[in-house]
Amino acid sequence: MNQETAVNYSKKAKKLQSIGKLFEAEAAYRKAIELKPEFYWYYSQLGQILIQQDKLDEALNTYSHAVEINPNSTYSYYAIGKILEKQNNFSKAIAYYQKAINLKSNVYFFYTSLAEATIQQGNYQKAIEFCSKALEYNSKSSKAYRVIALALDKIGDTDKSLDMYSKAIELEPNLISNYPEIQANIFKNLISLGCKKSHLDKYFQLIKEAAKSSEKYILISCMQKSGSTFLRNLLLELTGYKNFPLVYGYLQNEQELYLSSVINSVKINTVTQQHLRATEPNLQIIQLFDINPIVLVRNIFDIVVSIYDHFHRESVIMPMAYLNDQVFELQDNKIFDLIVDLIIPWYFNFYVSWYVAWSEKKCNMLWVTYEELIRNKTEVLGNIAKFYELDKTNEEIKICIEKTMKTNIRMNKGIVGRGNEFLNGEQKQKIIRLASYYPWVDFSRIGI
Repeated sequence: MNQETAVNYSKKAKKLQSIGKLFEAEAAYRKAIELKPEFYWYYSQLGQILIQQDKLDEALNTYSHAVEINPNSTYSYYAIGKILEKQNNFSKAIAYYQKAINLKSNVYFFYTSLAEATIQQGNYQKAIEFCSKALEYNSKSSKAYRVIALALDKIGDTDKSLDMYSKAIELEPNLISNYPEIQANIFKNLISLGCKKSHLDKYFQLIKEAAKSSEKYILISCMQKSGSTFLRNLLLELTGYKNFPLVYGYLQNEQELYLSSVINSVKINTVTQQHLRATEPNLQIIQLFDINPIVLVRNIFDIVVSIYDHFHRESVIMPMAYLNDQVFELQDNKIFDLIVDLIIPWYFNFYVSWYVAWSEKKCNMLWVTYEELIRNKTEVLGNIAKFYELDKTNEEIKICIEKTMKTNIRMNKGIVGRGNEFLNGEQKQKIIRLASYYPWVDFSRIGI
């Protein structure tokens, strides 16, 4: 009768564990053990529950009971090794992994765990040998290749390490996003190899599989003060996607695409708004991840006045020029001069870089102007929906605009033509002169 009752408690514990009720599952296994203390399997199962609750010392004692009852309990030796490794007791962990292997030598993950512990002791060549043994039993073990790569990192063989990471990622495409430290190791290797084109190509090959995703990126690459926050809010409302910056940092930092963030976003639909130029590294990422950017621009003369307003209402901190609050010691006209001389050149870099990318078909992109956006929001949003193949009706678009206008509007003055009113002739001529350095570029989208 007790045997049947113990089995029932064991079944109950498994069910509770499967739905995440670990405390209740633990109690059920303890009851099973109380009724049948000579059955090692219950101790082994209780040990799993305790590990899940991070009760490592209790789990260690529980698995020790299991091997006392059954000295041939292979998994229990392995589990003890994992616990000891978590407790940084690598020497004992290695001994228990070896016991598990002595009992059952054809389990590949016994060898990969043994290799990881061996690396912690500084025996990198031995770790490579253990992982090679793991691959004999499972040639598709991405972990074995990953641990070999780490060992090769430690001994300074960076080129071979990249090859091993490549094999690991081929077997497990999400490896880079699941293990950020791998990104760090690969970047370190590239730097040590001098970031030569052949090595960069190899690195991009490494992450190509990680880039494959059915999710959508909506990227707004925008001039500052071009209505980009408003457009982002419209698109968040229309799509239900997540606002997801793909940048390392803001403030004075150039808002380049940050590869780690892009990789971490591959599993979700995202809307991103960044002041992003079409540099070669950014375009490499855009091409690799099949990102189709919206490029949002505005009349360049009006931007000068909006930046002046931004200084007074929000902040002088921006990536286009290094400024602090001493700006406000200048006369108003001098501040306009500062904007024209120090900040507006960045806008020409931005515009020309995207103009070249567009004319040379380096990516699929959609031009949008601030003036179009404030004049006909429905049409612009409809064009964007079509560009991204979003199935949205005009009615849905109109409702989205109404909701956003009520709750999230950030268009500041939203007036066209203020640059012509506030800038003097010399300031306008300076801006026109900047455009003259690019006679082959059509600047009509920004009012020149």
